[in-house]
Amino acid sequence: MRTIIKRFQHPTLQIFLTPLATIFFGIVVGARDATIIHWGNVGLLYLIAFAAHILNHFLTIKYNRMNREAANAGFWIIIEAILLGASIFFMLRHGWALNILLVLYLLSTHLLYFPHNISLTGYRIFLSSFFQGFILNVIAYSSISTMIPKSILKAFIPLVIIQLIVHYQITHLEKRSQDPNIAPLIGVRRLMVLIGLLLSIGTGVYFSIPTHSFYLLQILFVILSVFVLVPVLIPTDNSRQIQNKINYLNAITAIYSILYTISYLY
Repeated sequence: MRTIIKRFQHPTLQIFLTPLATIFFGIVVGARDATIIHWGNVGLLYLIAFAAHILNHFLTIKYNRMNREAANAGFWIIIEAILLGASIFFMLRHGWALNILLVLYLLSTHLLYFPHNISLTGYRIFLSSFFQGFILNVIAYSSISTMIPKSILKAFIPLVIIQLIVHYQITHLEKRSQDPNIAPLIGVRRLMVLIGLLLSIGTGVYFSIPTHSFYLLQILFVILSVFVLVPVLIPTDNSRQIQNKINYLNAITAIYSILYTISYLY
């Protein structure tokens, strides 16, 4: 168990897994329903999600942790250029409706820090959860398949819930990294996290029914989800543990997304 947790805490792993969590369900389910898969769309969308994640990490270091030296301006420009270039190429391949959603996502990424820093408030929790759990998956599905049915929209609910829990925890941990006097999530707040985790698993099973695997994959989804989500409830004591937990939280969103996708499809 400790070995697995340490693997998920590795910063390099979460850098690549976190963007995947925001589009994996939409891409895979969209590929199932599509007649032709345009892999260029998949690559561009992942690059957009990847660049946005790196940008968010950069802005967090610069504005929340006040580490101006680590936040190199040249690196910022490069990431912004990649994000803008990939977005333009993606938009040229799609219609106005999908492009509007993508523009809103890009705006939400920047508005967390500009003109005012709201990245440590409830606005960040709800904005990030909505765009990363719902909007990006809508874009992912629609970029693979031509039309998105209403039944798929409901299936995004578990992904929004897990993003809510993760962003709630990350926001609290970022605050603690600035002020050590802030207490860990205990009592009612930890209970809220537990309820959120149970809701994410419960709704994941609900939207996976009917099943084609005699409920075997749904049972596996529950067991593995509990296995990777239980460490989320463990409190942290110091700055190193805080950063490790942030890395872990980012990584498990992708693990949950993969497990839920398999459960949903079969």
